[in-house]
Amino acid sequence: MEDKLEILQKKIAFQSAICLRTCPPDSMIFDSDPEPKVKRHINTCPLCLERLESAGEAAAWKIIGSALKAPAPVSVEKVLPGEIRRVAGRMAGWGRLPAGPGRAAQAGELKYFNPPAVLVLYELDKNYFRVMQTHDDPILMGPDDILLGDGLGFAEAWNTYPLRSDEFGDLYGTLGADLLNEAIKAEKSKFKEIDPHSVLFAFRTLELETGSFMAARSVSRIINHLETENKGVVLPFSTPKELGSFMARTRPEVVLSQQGKNVYEIIARTDFPELHMALAAESEPGWRVAIFIVSRDIGLDVIAAFYKITLMQPAPDGLLVTGRMRKADYSPNEVWGWWASKEGIYSQASQCAIDPESGIFRVVFPGIGEDIISKGKATLLFISDGRL
Repeated sequence: MEDKLEILQKKIAFQSAICLRTCPPDSMIFDSDPEPKVKRHINTCPLCLERLESAGEAAAWKIIGSALKAPAPVSVEKVLPGEIRRVAGRMAGWGRLPAGPGRAAQAGELKYFNPPAVLVLYELDKNYFRVMQTHDDPILMGPDDILLGDGLGFAEAWNTYPLRSDEFGDLYGTLGADLLNEAIKAEKSKFKEIDPHSVLFAFRTLELETGSFMAARSVSRIINHLETENKGVVLPFSTPKELGSFMARTRPEVVLSQQGKNVYEIIARTDFPELHMALAAESEPGWRVAIFIVSRDIGLDVIAAFYKITLMQPAPDGLLVTGRMRKADYSPNEVWGWWASKEGIYSQASQCAIDPESGIFRVVFPGIGEDIISKGKATLLFISDGRL
């Protein structure tokens, strides 16, 4: 049981984390003619407003801050497992958060995301690495976190994603083999539940938003790589008639949707009882539920998958939706998506990809602009080839 002082310390540390992750850099805040979105941020952020009001002290604080920073970063080009590195500065940017409970920000809010420091876990393939996000204040440590020591903060085993080798910045330190192996082992574990009303839960939501934003920027570049690696899960039936016959034999209580252009859409639009049972048993806010099908040699299993949408914003080729599927007994190999209008019209997504290890996904809905986001919703379907 936390005492009042401990809770207060966490609240103060959480406010600092919000500033660290989402306050735009000085070059934007102190611009003589800031962009409208920067002005909106300043008007709603007391920390940045205070920065502006004390601009005369900025130089002094900069000197003090540089003296307090430890350890000093080093520029090293080659990326190796065990390194603590800052994500490259060009990965920063603005992102719009979707509607939903349990968020670290209000729904629809446009936020700036600063690149975090990450622990490089291991190489996925040539030029691709899996990373674990880190934070510098141990006050915000919780279950499943790993203390790094030497002023490096702690690593978040529940927050991993892939990055390309050219998406890393300065080097802050390097872990020994034992600590690195501990982090790799922790990534594969099932994580303890956190009280959804706690400061720790709000902090982890913020960290997942930051990680998902960085992953989305990266996934937009590695999506072709993922699609090449994941050749697609072949279902044991290819036509609605074959699917109907299978379900009539194995799940006669399920009424398949009569709508859908292919077996995937039919499954996604079917009201399976697994969805209702999962929602009834779920206690943690902010999670959505979708069908997760596990392909078998002679059929498929239907289970519920929990996921969060962490970013939803217009992109040149449509509406970009990114998020993360909660760890399950099986690894997801594919994600399919449809945009469902209020009139019941389903439009299939393009550029669908998911990282099987972290569950981070990226889906683009062509032709969906910001003006009609509120007039529909995303429907997702996750698929596994049955590997654990």
